[in-house]
Amino acid sequence: MNENLKNNPIVLDILAYLKENFEIEGESAEELVESFIESISEHISEADAYLGSASWADLSRVGHTLKGSGANVGAIALSEVGKALEFAAKAQDSAACAASIDKIKALYSELK
Repeated sequence: MNENLKNNPIVLDILAYLKENFEIEGESAEELVESFIESISEHISEADAYLGSASWADLSRVGHTLKGSGANVGAIALSEVGKALEFAAKAQDSAACAASIDKIKALYSELK
């Protein structure tokens, strides 16, 4: 993990959460965080594509996945936006879905 990422306040919170709740630290925790960040990028691409094709069930699944993965590592803000995306997709509310995806992108940009 590069130094900029190690000093990122959100990453520091995630690392502390992993240590406190799961006793995961050091290289294992860093690898987990890097994998988590990579997965967000992939989910953003999926979400954009699913919104564009009005694939509501798939978009809801992406929101559900982000909700769970965010909660698992202590990224509560991402988890909450994932939940909002999940429910907006279930309601087929394209404007709310787009707003949630924009929030996910903003959170992701804070992690890079």
